[in-house]
Amino acid sequence: MKLTTRFFIIFVVFGVMPGIHAFAAGQRDITLQEVIALARTRSVDAAVAANELRAAYWEYRTFRADLLPEVTFTATIPSFNKRYNSYQREDGSYTFLRDDNIMMNGALTIDQRIWLTGGTLSLTTSLDFVRQLGDGAANRFMSVPVALRLNQPLFAVNDVKWNRRIEPVRYKEARANFVSQTEEVAMLAINYFFNLLSAREEYASAAQNVDNAEKLYEAAKVKREMGRISENDLLQIELNLLNSRSSLTSGESSVRSCMFQLRSFLNLPEDEELVPVVPEQVPLADVNFQDALGHALDNNSLALNIQRRQLEADYEVAKARGERQDFNQNLFILVERFNNQRRQLELALRADEIATRRYDSSVETFLIGKLSALDLNDSQENKDTARSKYLSEMFYYWYYYYQLRSLTLWDFPTDSPVEADFEAIVK
Repeated sequence: MKLTTRFFIIFVVFGVMPGIHAFAAGQRDITLQEVIALARTRSVDAAVAANELRAAYWEYRTFRADLLPEVTFTATIPSFNKRYNSYQREDGSYTFLRDDNIMMNGALTIDQRIWLTGGTLSLTTSLDFVRQLGDGAANRFMSVPVALRLNQPLFAVNDVKWNRRIEPVRYKEARANFVSQTEEVAMLAINYFFNLLSAREEYASAAQNVDNAEKLYEAAKVKREMGRISENDLLQIELNLLNSRSSLTSGESSVRSCMFQLRSFLNLPEDEELVPVVPEQVPLADVNFQDALGHALDNNSLALNIQRRQLEADYEVAKARGERQDFNQNLFILVERFNNQRRQLELALRADEIATRRYDSSVETFLIGKLSALDLNDSQENKDTARSKYLSEMFYYWYYYYQLRSLTLWDFPTDSPVEADFEAIVK
């Protein structure tokens, strides 16, 4: 073998080695379980899930606090008043009396929402003190030992009762949703882990292929010099070498990309090279469909979401019942307006026809000199006003008609429901 050939082989072998071990600096072997654990504590998705759970928790705590008695203390620190008040004497004249005093007061109130009725029961005790200054100074006290007050809406929906049914389900749904999100975080971690694992395996395979292709190419050149292979075979082997090097470059780029994705997802330093370890074991279990379905219906946030939405829908229906009377009244007024508008439109049409005929007649009369210009202008204004009134009444008729359609989803002229070609719309 020639010296140049031997030197080229050494150069190729040692030139490729830095690329093969490009990921060796600062390496960290990491297992799948470590990746999942880091994802659940360090990833942005896990932080978002935790924040959503905290928000739901404090909303639930606020709801629970609203059910407890609320204690309120109000007080006025000693206040000094110096003023003159007007006073009417028996003879009708006025004079001014000096009023100097020191006042203090305080009140303690306990409010409790009544779960059964939605009202509020308040218990209050208060004490007022006044010291009159000047001549005949004296102290005055007024005490209300116990004052009981009930505030009970008669027709409003009982928000307390509905919240006691909805909020626990909402919080339970939030907890189930958090668990589901953490499992989804684990799924993302598994995806990134195996992407990097596969990329490194493909890179190692590509490096091996380059090494083999270079050895074959060097051997082929020697055989070509000895005349044992054709030029075409040598070119094909060289092409294989170039393709192998191209695959190696792509593999290196893929490893770096997958490495960046996993590091970013786990919120790890950029200079840390992760080397995924092939898992030696997998979780083994025989899963029965009925068991899986039962657990899903019991634990999945979707089932709880459906339950909560059903409760909220029932709550909205209860609220709507308090408002349905307004709806009926508004619909009644709309029906009356629509029916009346038809008569108004007929009258406006007739007025427009009369005004037009009168204007035409006025023009003929004016042309023969038996009508003044002022009367002609008045006739024209009446014609224009009647036309505008007719168009306005027609607008209201159409508007009321489609307003009725929007509320009832019924086409009254054809006595049929308002339909749409849903299949064509969704395509």
